[in-house]
Amino acid sequence: MSILKQYFLQPVMAFAENGFATTKDVFTPNKVISKAKMSTVVIVQLTILFTLWFMYGSQLLPNPYDILLSMWKLLQAGKVIGELLTTLTLIIQSMAITIVVSFAISYATILPFFRPLGFIVSKLRFLTLVGLQFAFTIWNHGDMHNLKISLFVFSVSVFFIDSMITIINSIDKERFIHARTIQLSEWRTAWEVIIMGTFPKVLDAMRSNFAMAWMMLTMIEVISKSDGGIGVMMADQNKYLWLDAVFAMQLMILILAMGQDALFGLLKKRTCGWAFNNIEKR
Repeated sequence: MSILKQYFLQPVMAFAENGFATTKDVFTPNKVISKAKMSTVVIVQLTILFTLWFMYGSQLLPNPYDILLSMWKLLQAGKVIGELLTTLTLIIQSMAITIVVSFAISYATILPFFRPLGFIVSKLRFLTLVGLQFAFTIWNHGDMHNLKISLFVFSVSVFFIDSMITIINSIDKERFIHARTIQLSEWRTAWEVIIMGTFPKVLDAMRSNFAMAWMMLTMIEVISKSDGGIGVMMADQNKYLWLDAVFAMQLMILILAMGQDALFGLLKKRTCGWAFNNIEKR
C-alpha cells in the first residue's frame, strides 16, 4: 500500500493541485493544453506504468532499478561504448546510402520511364531476408561489413521508397495547375511542387522508416560477430538469460534512436518551419 501511495496517489494529487482544472481538456479532441499540464499528464502516465511494473512484474524480468544498475556497470566496464560506436558507424553509413538510393529511385518516378522500377522496388518490401542474404554475400564478395550495410539499405529503402512514392502520388493537382499557370517549366514544377513541396512529409517518412533499422539491428549484426556491435553484445547476453544487461542495452538503443528522431524533428523545424503553420488547433 505504501508503494501505491508513494508512486501513484501522491503524483495524482499533485497533478490535481498544479492547475489541471478539469479532465475535460484532456479528452477534448484537438484541444491545446499548456506544456505544464501536458508534462504532468506524462509524469502521471509514467508513474502508473512503473508502479504496475514494480508491483506485477515477473521475477524473471528485471525491474527498472536492476536495469539502471546493469547499465551503470556496463558503462563502467567501458566495452559497451566501443560497441555502441561500432553500431552507430554502421547505422550512419547505412542511412546515408539509403537516403541517396531512395531519393534517386523515388524522384526518378516522375519520369514515366522509371515508374515501373519504383513500383517493383516498393513491392520488394514483402520479401524476407531468407535466401537474399546469400545473394548479397556473393554481391559483396564475402565482405561482412558491406553485407550488413547492404541488408540494412535493402530492408529500409524498400519501405522508404514506397512511402515516398505514396507522398508524390498524393500531391493535389491544384498545385501543378498553379505552377503551370505562373508559367513554370515542367522541370521547375517538379522541383517546386514535388521535391520542395513534399520535403516536410518526406522527413516524416524518413523518421518512421529509419526506426526500423534499430529494430533489425541485432538480427543483422549477428551475421558476423567479428565486427562487434551492440547487437552482438545483446545476443551474447541473451543467450545466458542475463536479461538485466539485455534490457540495459535496449535502453541505450532507445536513447540513441530517440536522439536520432529528435534530430530529424529539428531538421524539419529548421528547414521547413512553414510546414508547422498549416496545423490549426483550438
